[in-house]
Amino acid sequence: MHLSFETLLDEYGARGSGLRELLTPKQREVEADTAWLRAVCGGRQWGKSTWTAVAHSCASVEGATSLAIAPTITKARDLLLVGFEWLSREAQYHAQWRASDWSFALPSGGTVKCMGMSTQREAEKVRGYTPPFVTVEECGTYKPELLKFGLESCITPAQSKWYRAGGRGCALIGTPGLTIQDYWHELCQGQHGASVHHATMLDNPHVPNAREFMAKVLRDNAWTEASPRFRREFLGQFCAESDSMCYASAWDQVVLPQEAAPEAGYTILGLDLGATRSPSAWVVMRITRELVDGELTWITHIIHAEKALTLTVHDVAAKTGSLRKRFGIQHMRGDSAGLGAMTLETLRTKFIGVPVENAEKPGQKLARIWLLASMLQRRVMRVYEGARPLIDELLTVPWNDEHDDHHESFPDHACDAAHYASELVSQYTKMPPLKGPEPGSPEARRREMDRYKRDAIQRNMNEDS
Repeated sequence: MHLSFETLLDEYGARGSGLRELLTPKQREVEADTAWLRAVCGGRQWGKSTWTAVAHSCASVEGATSLAIAPTITKARDLLLVGFEWLSREAQYHAQWRASDWSFALPSGGTVKCMGMSTQREAEKVRGYTPPFVTVEECGTYKPELLKFGLESCITPAQSKWYRAGGRGCALIGTPGLTIQDYWHELCQGQHGASVHHATMLDNPHVPNAREFMAKVLRDNAWTEASPRFRREFLGQFCAESDSMCYASAWDQVVLPQEAAPEAGYTILGLDLGATRSPSAWVVMRITRELVDGELTWITHIIHAEKALTLTVHDVAAKTGSLRKRFGIQHMRGDSAGLGAMTLETLRTKFIGVPVENAEKPGQKLARIWLLASMLQRRVMRVYEGARPLIDELLTVPWNDEHDDHHESFPDHACDAAHYASELVSQYTKMPPLKGPEPGSPEARRREMDRYKRDAIQRNMNEDS
């Protein structure tokens, strides 16, 4: 028998109605939201665990398997177990834990499968299920690109059969992450189709002295309500700690319109070579000399950046060659780690025809981070709209725990490419003035094209011989 959408809504409304009476007003508000995609961003102790258990119980479908996802499978189990134990005590609703397949068997006949999602391969396992309901916990801790891939490429397609047919879609739950303007932040701003809810421990009547406890935390740590850690953990607000960000705190975050970028100047390219499942990145910088406060100063303009998956040397060569022609690249430096040295040698000898240097990476990466951040802070480096992939990383990449490298959970391929280009900038600006036409001028470009033609003719003659 075919059921109408209205009938299915009535049926859903009757499921777990008694359990909903156990919810706090804020939890009930989240549960009553019929949106297919919900983002619940909050501070600690707002009642996430108990709501998640009730939500899975109410969304359970006999014979179907829903998914509870967290960064690790044990974390997914532990978070859900707390809620089901509470339901067992308060409502005699007994979910049975099945260790053999990491799942909970619910009284309704449905199943909740626990899964970890710390890698792309783990995210792809979702494709083996057709879940009527999915919860994703601790969204603020995932790599932005992994959360995006897991939701858009794995979870959403897997749930298609349940849309307007008894399913409850996906609920993303977590506290704000260390960065802003990443994918989780966008979801919590209502982007990508998400219905947004915000909660703190002040919304939880089971924490009777929440306001007094917050006041104690402020006193004990000498914080104010504007302190980033307090805002994130207790108020559930997105804010970046200046000392946790590699570049965002040094950069004034001014992005200039692309049409303002200089058309002439010495132009260089930094290249970071990606691995099998990570993208390569290209960053184009153009150097000019301008009068600043009455002094002739070297200015570096980041005029373009992009990232793309490159599976072969030919892919790298095609993209690099395209950028060389488009921007008149005169010098290039790339990542020489692993197979990178071989790739760069191939580019030098067979494809590009411009100077290509290996990034030897002397010393710690910390020095390269400081160099790029310093150029941004001193405003001798300007950023343009065409460098959007790099801009996104500059705004979001935090330090690791040792404060000597980028945090491993955040994509940094464009930043690494910018490091290699910045080192070339540093070398070039320390050189004595070049004889001949100004780099980037029409005369310099004409001479450069003549040199390319001579080099190409010489290579052809060598190959024929």
